Amino acid sequence: MEMVFIHRMNRCCRRGNHFVPFSAHSNTALVSEEVKSLSSELNLGTENHEVKYLTIIFTWSLVFLFQYPIMGDNRKPPWSPAQATGQPDTPDAGVFPTAWSCTVDEQDEWLLLQYEKPITPKKIKIYQVHNPGAINRVSMFKENGEEVVVWSGVDPISIVNKSGISELDLEVPFETSRVKIHIDWQSHSGNHLIDAVGLVDILGNTYWAIEAEASSTSPESGRWVTGQVIDVKDNPIPEVLVSRFWETTGDRLEPVIENKTDRIGKFTVAVAFRNEIGAVIAMDKERETGGILIVRKTDEDTTKAIRLSQLVEVKGTFVNKELDEPLQGVTAYIGIASLHAVAQDRRLQSQFSFRLPPGEYLIGAYGQHIEFFERPLNLLPSTSVLDLGKVNLQTRGNYKPYFGKMAPFWKITEARGLDQQVKLSDLRGKWILLEFWGYWCGPCVGRSLPKLIKIYQGLEKVRDKFEIIAFHDPRAKNFKELDQKLEPIISNKWGGKPLPFPILLDSTGTTIERFGITVFPTSILIDPEGKVVPGGDESKLVEMLQTIKSD
Repeated sequence: MEMVFIHRMNRCCRRGNHFVPFSAHSNTALVSEEVKSLSSELNLGTENHEVKYLTIIFTWSLVFLFQYPIMGDNRKPPWSPAQATGQPDTPDAGVFPTAWSCTVDEQDEWLLLQYEKPITPKKIKIYQVHNPGAINRVSMFKENGEEVVVWSGVDPISIVNKSGISELDLEVPFETSRVKIHIDWQSHSGNHLIDAVGLVDILGNTYWAIEAEASSTSPESGRWVTGQVIDVKDNPIPEVLVSRFWETTGDRLEPVIENKTDRIGKFTVAVAFRNEIGAVIAMDKERETGGILIVRKTDEDTTKAIRLSQLVEVKGTFVNKELDEPLQGVTAYIGIASLHAVAQDRRLQSQFSFRLPPGEYLIGAYGQHIEFFERPLNLLPSTSVLDLGKVNLQTRGNYKPYFGKMAPFWKITEARGLDQQVKLSDLRGKWILLEFWGYWCGPCVGRSLPKLIKIYQGLEKVRDKFEIIAFHDPRAKNFKELDQKLEPIISNKWGGKPLPFPILLDSTGTTIERFGITVFPTSILIDPEGKVVPGGDESKLVEMLQTIKSD
């Protein structure tokens, strides 16, 4: 019996030549089947009933432990620097809690990693799982504590990718066990997530960090929450989807990070807190029933219950009364507190629709061309559909009348990268992104233009399908004056290189006035037919060009 048990458990717990500890990442289905068959193989005959039944009880106890492992306090805090230690374990691109996430606060960020022993690295591998392409420097520490920059430059992973591994060759003349990764916040918007950082020696062996600290963590406060999904009669419900954030690009909400309840309705998810509050939403596979769990930062760390009930549909249409027409290019979201979204509709359409558990929410909307909007929303269990009708949004700038229509004519006093006599009609057949900016505008030169540089470089294969044009405001009268202003910006913010795409000047201000530009930077996307795309920006441009690439 002992030999059979050891043989079968080895089959359960080994993958190739690697031992897999019993944890939440083990193949529980495989373990279940192996232990079930083990109980049938341990046929000791009818004269050994007591031993046989004790063995079966023991093996089925193992099944329970493998499928429902105890979650101890040694779990790494979600999104913390500790998540960047060890081997990569984040399953896909996205804001997963199993990777370190830095704060978006307009300052350069860093991740400091400690390794078990000093080595002379020949390569470093940085696993980026969200907003990649922002690594601009790597430094390592000598034994005496001196910090030495061993690599600097442009991250080889394009900013248009969803994730990627930055593999950087190194020439380091000393041994080190401490590494610092530097992140340029200006080259990306939103959180930047790193899953793991491997050091590779001359023999090709890869070493992973054992400790980590960082300049910041976002969200600053988050923790793992364990709960159980039940029905109205308190019966546990298996196979229910649970997530802290949901979104739709089609007919129904989908979890951004999918978690499912086990066969006794249990789940464990990471919750992010904003204003001391967080939330988890559970829905069945058919999106007919659901429930919401509100978690406060001060709550005790105990198992919470989510009771499912019929979902309530909330719908409406975003309009602008001044334009007397529906608004396109708007993202609708559902929140539990101001700027704390739990669901969003990313279809960028005027009409929005959500099916949500009953409860008190906020409904909001954002977009490049609209003012910030939020209002309370109370979904009662007795209501099946709540139609908000027309929801009026205030627009920014005066270019909205061109949405869906032909772009106005521009005036050019000087041009670089294009002929000064060029007209928008000469560029028909291409996607055109007009970026209105100024050398004096910090967000322009520090964030939007560096991002456009990376997009432009990353879409080289479809360069004939689009053009990015940087249209400067009237403060620059000519290129001689502009070049003087840009000299320190090129050196300090653009990696020593000028903009790779055309720059147009209109010292008269006519173009700015015609397009109704009041805020800098402002992006206006023009489709191949010459029409202004409602809510169009660089993200929409990338989306359309990626569709062309896939075709």
